[in-house]
Amino acid sequence: MESYSPEKLRNVAILGHYGSGKTTLCEVMAFRSGAIKRLGSVLDGTSTSDYDPSEIERHMSLNLALLPLEWKGHKINVIDTPGYLDFAGEVKAALRVADAAMVIVCATSSVEVGTEQVWSYTREMNLPALVVIDKMDRENADFTKTLGDIQSKLSNRCVAIQMPMGAQSELRGHVDLVTMRAFIQDAEQDVPAELQDAALALREKLVEVVVEVDDELMNKYLEGEELSTSEVAGAVRRATAAGGAVPVVVASG
Repeated sequence: MESYSPEKLRNVAILGHYGSGKTTLCEVMAFRSGAIKRLGSVLDGTSTSDYDPSEIERHMSLNLALLPLEWKGHKINVIDTPGYLDFAGEVKAALRVADAAMVIVCATSSVEVGTEQVWSYTREMNLPALVVIDKMDRENADFTKTLGDIQSKLSNRCVAIQMPMGAQSELRGHVDLVTMRAFIQDAEQDVPAELQDAALALREKLVEVVVEVDDELMNKYLEGEELSTSEVAGAVRRATAAGGAVPVVVASG
């Protein structure tokens, strides 16, 4: 791994209720980035961040674990944390060194007690955050309900920047609501006609929240002018960094 200057380094804490899929998602992130060459499994006891014999035996994280990876010219130190509230000290220790937090929410069980607890920690630390609706491929996965729960139980500043294409066994990709492009694996295409209305509605809500960080963009929006993709993307970044918005993405670890 090459050397990186401070502006190219990021410490990101991965938080969530027990069983929300944190460790599996961390494993896939490490694998997709090339940091590891073999994709491990929590159930098989072969995941990279659950290395302690007790963790392997119990199929659960008991300690925080660091997974350094490289992505698009940056070094990202991913910090996997335990989900059980008994180990809240590990979560708080991770947040003390984190630049940002990634809160994982299961698409089937939605927001749980542990989710609300770790969310309160991120607010106490005033950290920029991202919410991931994970396990979109699981039976009973429900994006709309889960997003609604996130907005009502965590914050109404949580806004989707992605929406899934299908769900459960029919999950096939996602729509990027900033660029309004659809992605199946790494292939880009137009947004399917049947998803256009839902995608535009979510994008409208996204723009409504993020333009508040920029008076010029706010005026353009209020006057009914169309904002460019770069303007929306920049507003999302600034609003997230300032804590004015919390992007919500979808995933299947």
